[in-house]
Amino acid sequence: MACTHNPVPDERILDAEQVPTWTRGLWVVVEPFSGNPVEGELVEASGQGVTVLIGQSLVRFRPPDCQRVTVAVFRTRESVPVIWTIAGTLSTLSHGGFLLISAPVWQIVGNTTVVLMHNRPIHQYPDDPLQDFARFARFPQGMPADFTPP
Repeated sequence: MACTHNPVPDERILDAEQVPTWTRGLWVVVEPFSGNPVEGELVEASGQGVTVLIGQSLVRFRPPDCQRVTVAVFRTRESVPVIWTIAGTLSTLSHGGFLLISAPVWQIVGNTTVVLMHNRPIHQYPDDPLQDFARFARFPQGMPADFTPP
């Protein structure tokens, strides 16, 4: 188990409290097989691909063109379990010889928790199907025919 690579810039990731009231698509990074990664607002997503608003332009990516598509739904607070893991591990000094058992348990559970918390809000294609990204798009049911970028 390892932390998932997250190419979404930190300043584009929402706080968890902002997600329920956010009225636009989340920030997405598309890494095509050919060319440089592209990032912008996720406008629409389906099994046929994703549409990304880049500046004033809408760009469509089909699944065969995408090596990876990443959306980070919200910013996590991994510092809390890290502090608890350190404090718990240090507390095993009072366990005497049993710290040979309790210290590794604190480390295994604490580190696993941190990795799971880090990976939880990150969704990536091809691990997740593109149609699952629709809930993070500006238009989850598909783009209206009359939509023009702002």
